[in-house]
Amino acid sequence: MIITIQMYHKIHRLKNSNLTIRDIASRLGFSKNTVKKYLSMTPDEYKAYSEHYHNRAKCFDVFESEIIEIFQKAKDPNLSSASVYDVLEEMHGDMPASERSFRNYMRYLRMSSKLDIEEHREYERMPELPYGQQMQLDFGEYRMKDTGKKYYILAALLSRSRYRYVQAYEKPLTTAILIEGLLDCFEYFEGMPEEIVIDQDHLMVTNENAGDIRFTKEFDDFRKEMGFNMYVCRKADPESKGKVENLVKFCKRSFFASRPMSCLKEVRTRLAQWLCRKANGKKSAAIGMKPAEAFKEEKAYLKPLKNSIFTPADKCDYETRKADKTATISVKGQKMEVPHNYANKDVLVYITDSRADIRDIKTKELLAQYSFTKGILKTTVVKLSHKRMEKNNEIRTTLLGKFQCKEWNQFIDGWNEHYRRFSKDQFKIFAKYEADFKDQERFIRSLRYCIETESYSMANLHEVYMAFTREDMHETQIQSNNLDLSAIKHYQGIVVAKRSLDEYMNRTGSNTRNGSDHNG
Repeated sequence: MIITIQMYHKIHRLKNSNLTIRDIASRLGFSKNTVKKYLSMTPDEYKAYSEHYHNRAKCFDVFESEIIEIFQKAKDPNLSSASVYDVLEEMHGDMPASERSFRNYMRYLRMSSKLDIEEHREYERMPELPYGQQMQLDFGEYRMKDTGKKYYILAALLSRSRYRYVQAYEKPLTTAILIEGLLDCFEYFEGMPEEIVIDQDHLMVTNENAGDIRFTKEFDDFRKEMGFNMYVCRKADPESKGKVENLVKFCKRSFFASRPMSCLKEVRTRLAQWLCRKANGKKSAAIGMKPAEAFKEEKAYLKPLKNSIFTPADKCDYETRKADKTATISVKGQKMEVPHNYANKDVLVYITDSRADIRDIKTKELLAQYSFTKGILKTTVVKLSHKRMEKNNEIRTTLLGKFQCKEWNQFIDGWNEHYRRFSKDQFKIFAKYEADFKDQERFIRSLRYCIETESYSMANLHEVYMAFTREDMHETQIQSNNLDLSAIKHYQGIVVAKRSLDEYMNRTGSNTRNGSDHNG
């Protein structure tokens, strides 16, 4: 085969850089014999060889016009030589030489531009985008020549300032690793762009149909949480994000190819230095200044950083807050519980637009997790101490077994929601008055009244039951005096003092109780 004069000189430059013939062949995609042949030639010998090669008669010259016609009809500049050879063989029978010789002839036609029939895409220089609008994102792989170890590359570039970010990973990227990488990237940029330009990568995109993009569930949740838009390139269209495509190549050639490195820690340390010194510290021909200098202006236009539910726990920026004596803290105007043994103690709080995590200040153990919808507390997942959770469940189960009616089940559900933290105290009150609840019909009436008024304490239930008892015992008197149940106070977990029935019977005039007569 024949190579260009530029490639001839490149082979010799690489040899002068102390690369082996194997390394040169691997890097340029030639066989070792081809590299040896051109290393053995002087410049004058190469010139004579090249002129002889191009001027000599070739056995496939008689098919030249037919070959060009086949390419024109196929409209595929990458049509394989084997396919063309097969068509000629079908038309003319036996060929004058082998397929290998035909491949060399095809190479000659391409080098002489006779097969330069590609329908060229027309390009025009696009105006520079506004500051802060766009970031381009791409991925790559590089296998170290000395160790054979492969590293996976995430590269990002702000389109206006050309400010770059690159990170390396030992494992193939997953959606979770990608999201963590983007969070690190945003932190490096100290802000977020309006949109991110990506390929149709499976880590982010599951399907595309005529512009209708479907993202993976995890990445779509992240995108919505952070509030940036996505621009997804067409398939096989690297030109639409050419800046970052060039960054990946630049990183491979300028950083990885020239440095032996032993581990990921060393790669990342030196990569950060390279970004500062070379990628962002050298003048960019596209903008006529250093990306680091242009970034100073673009930085002001980036969207502010947000806390994310996808941030790993060891990277979260926690606030320190003190729980009050009731073991609660206030977040966004909402009262949030922590385990009772954290009353009057400091805890760590991590707050996003949609979630609040509460952790132990020393061990970082998750104590409670709350979710928000439009700033309103939606769901609560509290990690109380195991003993307390088991005790609460045990008390609730015991109470449910005391009576068999739907009203009792509804009451206990409301009781559990309002008095979970005081379940032990509430159970003591119930045990004190349990023997009074003898009449089933009257008990159900009392339950219904408490459910309707959303009054779920055991003391309230007993007060209502006793009021209905007095009503039944003194029906005539109650009818004349119009018992007003609305006057019954909704006690909030306070134990009501027990009075004898005689005290109530001795009252004159009315059974309506004044709230000031009770301690509660």
